[in-house]
Amino acid sequence: MFSNVHTQDHNCNYDVLQFGQKLSIAAEINATFERHPDLDLGHHQLDLQDEEGIDHINPAYWTRNVEMGEVNIEKEWTAG
Repeated sequence: MFSNVHTQDHNCNYDVLQFGQKLSIAAEINATFERHPDLDLGHHQLDLQDEEGIDHINPAYWTRNVEMGEVNIEKEWTAG
């Protein structure tokens, strides 16, 4: 429910009335997916190959070598 409320728009400073409206819409979204599970495609893996300016990407999406010079990015991410 949280993700459906939080991702309806980019406003992070909504008031109680707006929260109630967002919560109502999120409940409708969840009810629709419960009635029609074939519509819920889940999270999509992004194809980040040849993309520039990507930052803060979860290592679960990494499919290629994640070493840069002598630094193993995945190891450093895990250690962090």
